[in-house]
Amino acid sequence: MYHLVPRVDPLYATIGLRATGPSTSTRVRWYVDDRLVIGGRRPLVPGKHRIRAEVGGLWNEIGIEVVGQP
Repeated sequence: MYHLVPRVDPLYATIGLRATGPSTSTRVRWYVDDRLVIGGRRPLVPGKHRIRAEVGGLWNEIGIEVVGQP
């Protein structure tokens, strides 16, 4: 669970997306709530979310929850 801290600039309320795969030359594709996203950091948005990393035919997915006011 992630908590949004009051009075913290939303610019800094982010989560880093990092994963390792079978090869460092293979790009990881990221999906948040089934939408392809670009970049290594995502803003924290209140609610429950699914984060998925795909490399080649491999993938892994986790669920997170963000609470608090943006």
